[in-house]
Amino acid sequence: MLPRDTWIGYQLNAPEGPQPQRFYKKTIHPTVYTRLDNPWKDLHSGVVCDQASLERWEAKIPQYGCRCRKDYEAYKASTPPDFSSPEALWLWGFNLHNWVNQKLDPPKPILSIQQAIEQWNPPFEVKVD
Repeated sequence: MLPRDTWIGYQLNAPEGPQPQRFYKKTIHPTVYTRLDNPWKDLHSGVVCDQASLERWEAKIPQYGCRCRKDYEAYKASTPPDFSSPEALWLWGFNLHNWVNQKLDPPKPILSIQQAIEQWNPPFEVKVD
């Protein structure tokens, strides 16, 4: 039996597909999301495709108990989003996600563009150079 402070969510980016995970309500980090609320999925699946949708996505960035919001603002100032096309914005989000993964402790693996395309399946063709 699970403790009362526990619920089951899903780790979406597991190589073998969504895997059950235990999350603890009292100690959960604000960037851990359940299956139904994954901001990275919005950014990579084409839901975020223009300035207005990026602003809605930005509202989901944590700003309490971590440096997520401040670090994001610094990244955005140094590498502004490219709104020239949905594909260009997707590539900007791809680079942002890899930048975030490098900053984590311990760092998460950096994905190639091809790996990200396979994982997130954007609804448009992303040109891989």
